Amino acid sequence: MRDFNYIFGIGPGKSGTHSLWHALSAFDLSVLHIGNNTHNSGNVAEQINGNRNNNRPVLTGVPVRDAYLDYPINDIDPTILDAQYPESLFILTYRNPDALALSWARMCIGIESARHHEITYSQYAENARRLYNRALTFAKKLPDRFLIIDTQIAGPTNMLKLAKFLDCPPSDKDWPHSFNHQDWYQNDV
Repeated sequence: MRDFNYIFGIGPGKSGTHSLWHALSAFDLSVLHIGNNTHNSGNVAEQINGNRNNNRPVLTGVPVRDAYLDYPINDIDPTILDAQYPESLFILTYRNPDALALSWARMCIGIESARHHEITYSQYAENARRLYNRALTFAKKLPDRFLIIDTQIAGPTNMLKLAKFLDCPPSDKDWPHSFNHQDWYQNDV
């Protein structure tokens, strides 16, 4: 496996960050998919945001892992992450911003804790476009440490790309598609 400081998954929520978590884990990497304060990680999002607000390195006091994904990592300018943690790798999970916002809306309707989220569909899509623009501008500066995964591609293609990026033996596994909100119905229908 290639040497790196950390791996930062900088794709927006609903772009395949959950799937990236499972894909990286398949290569025996320890991964923290942060999401929000109630999603897998306790108060890690709060700790990272507190570090940002107090001008501390963002991972100060955060459990040590090989990779960090989702909010608030994806909300941090990757230039800052690169300055604080040189030689880190960056993975951008891509999904069409409108499809991403639609999946987000389905999640908010289907999960009680997400129903009262104040952001609109169009704001979510626009935030994704802004994030993609920032990430792709950053990618031009260090293409050898930046990988884009189009999470809508099925089959083993993305696992093969990830293995090559990490300098690992190729995997013939299909890209995992997890936490994917494809319809408006809850599981009990």
